[in-house]
Amino acid sequence: MKQIISPAVSTGTTFSLRPLLFETFTCTMAMMAFVALAGPIARTLSLAPWHVGLAMTVGGLAWITTARWWGRLSDQRGRRTVMLSGLTGFAISYLLLCLFIDTALNTLLPAWVALAGLVLGRGFVGLFYAAVPATSAALVADHVEPEHRAGAMATLGAASGAGMVLGPSLVGLFSPLGLSLPLYITAVLPILALLALWKLLPRLEHHAPPHTTPPA
Repeated sequence: MKQIISPAVSTGTTFSLRPLLFETFTCTMAMMAFVALAGPIARTLSLAPWHVGLAMTVGGLAWITTARWWGRLSDQRGRRTVMLSGLTGFAISYLLLCLFIDTALNTLLPAWVALAGLVLGRGFVGLFYAAVPATSAALVADHVEPEHRAGAMATLGAASGAGMVLGPSLVGLFSPLGLSLPLYITAVLPILALLALWKLLPRLEHHAPPHTTPPA
């Protein structure tokens, strides 16, 4: 992926899509790996299919209802600050969810406790993950020239698609060794993305001007 330089940034700083591609790929892998494990986890914990559906729905609702809020917050606080904050929350909440599931698998918690933990954990995961794609899109708008933005967004979409495919594959590779090992492996992925973005995201804030309609 070539380096993309925005002419609006007068300091000459270079913006690369690579950190965002890595973050999108690894975080999507983690999200989809959990989806692939949800069925076996539910059966082991004696949960009904609708219990898993409820946990997934809560996570999805948290994602879609807070994405715009994260985007507005990045306008006010800065892209880097919000991206790293959201990704930190995502990494911590995902790890805590994995720890809870591992505990539930090894202690056979009551079904209602397992359900409550899954719903709450998945809700926080969706809440914090919402910051990641929203701020990624804002960074592309800020730093990529208009004629290249569609291609940059398509590339991010391709990275997300690759994560959707490889996440369940990773789970399938390690699932013969138990359900806990794939969980902990996937929990490392958001941490790697956080470290990469902390090091490589631009520290200089440059926001694209708002779109205005020319007078008639």
